[in-house]
Amino acid sequence: MKNNSVKNTLHGKGIIPGGPKIVAIGGGTGLSVLLRGLKKHTSNITAIVTVSDDGGGSGVLREDMGILPPGDIRNCIVALANIEPIMEQLMQYRFREGKLKGQSFGNLFIAAMNDICGSFDAAVREVSEQFPTKEAFMQYLDQSGVKMAAFRENLATQIVQQKMVERASAGIAVTEEEALDFYEKTKVLFFHSPAGYTMDYARLKNEAAAAKIVEAVRQGAEWNAVWSSVTSDDLVERTPESGPVFVPETAFKEQLAAFADLEPGTIGGPAQIASDDFFVGVKREKVEESTVAYNEVSGDVKALLTEEKRREAQTSFFKELRGKASVIIHDFDLFPKPEAPKDAAGVPVSADKAPASGPVSADQAPVSGDAEKK
Repeated sequence: MKNNSVKNTLHGKGIIPGGPKIVAIGGGTGLSVLLRGLKKHTSNITAIVTVSDDGGGSGVLREDMGILPPGDIRNCIVALANIEPIMEQLMQYRFREGKLKGQSFGNLFIAAMNDICGSFDAAVREVSEQFPTKEAFMQYLDQSGVKMAAFRENLATQIVQQKMVERASAGIAVTEEEALDFYEKTKVLFFHSPAGYTMDYARLKNEAAAAKIVEAVRQGAEWNAVWSSVTSDDLVERTPESGPVFVPETAFKEQLAAFADLEPGTIGGPAQIASDDFFVGVKREKVEESTVAYNEVSGDVKALLTEEKRREAQTSFFKELRGKASVIIHDFDLFPKPEAPKDAAGVPVSADKAPASGPVSADQAPVSGDAEKK
C-alpha cells in the first residue's frame, strides 16, 4: 500500500503515468462528465457503458442499422481522449439541416466503422485508437523503447529549431502594390481562361469501332451507354463518366479542324490523329474567355508571395549561419588527404605552382586556426 501511495502521489504531480484504478459504470450524460473529471487524477480508468437509447440520432441508427446505440459510447470516448478542441467539436457535431438533421457526426463515424470492422466492439476499439488517451501514448513510448526524457529533449530541440525558423521570417509582409504587380504580370498565365467548349471525347485505335460509336450516338444513344461495345484494347482514352472536360478553341485545328464548326450537342468524327488513333467527340457547352478579377484572388496572391518571401528569408538566415560557423577538426585521419596538384599533362606540381583554386564555400567547412590534431 505504501508503494502504491507513493506511485499515486507521483502521478498526481505529473511525474509518472498511472494513478488509482477506477471502474465507472453508467450511461447517459453523467458518465462522460464523470470520466472527464476522473482523467485529471488517474489514467487507469475502465468505463462500462450501458446503452439503451431508443430516441434521437442513436435511436435512429439502432433501428435502421441494427447496431447498439452509439451516443453514450461516443461521449465517453471523447471524454477520455486527449484531442484537439476542433476534433472534439467534430465528434460532437450535430447536423442542423436536411435528412441528417439532429444526427451526430460521431455516431455516423462509429456506425461506419461498425460496417468496416464487422462488429460493434471492434468498431469502438478502432475509434478509440484514433483518439488515444495519455495512458495509450505512454504505453506506445514504452513499447517503442523511447524514454520520456529523450522524447522531451528531442521535442524541445525541434521546438527551438522551429522558433529559429519562425524568427528568421518574422515580420514578413506583402504590400498591396506587390500583390497587384504580380497579378498583372501573371494573370494571363494563372488567372485567364481561353474560350472553348466543354466536351465528351474519346480516342480509339480502330476506325471501325470509332465509326460505330459515332453512329450509335447519332441514333440517340447516350454517350456513357455506348462503351460496353468497345473493348479495352481498342480504347486509348475517353473523358470520365463524371462529365465533360474543357477543350480550348485553339485545339480545333489541323487533324481536329472539322470540330471547329461542330454544333453543340452533336457528335463529330472519326478524325484520324495518327495511324492507329481516331478521335470522336461531342461538344456540350460554350465557355467564354474570362479572366478572374484581382479582388477575387488577392488573398491567394498575397499568400503565395508571403510564402516565397518566407523561404527567401529562411534561406538567407541559414546561409548566414553557415558563414559564421567555425569547424575544429580534432582527428585529421577521419578525412582523406587531398591529392597533389597536377599540370595539364597530369604531372604533379608543387603547391606554389598549382593553379589558384576558387573561393571556398561555407558548405566546405573551412578549418579554423585553432584546429589541432590529437
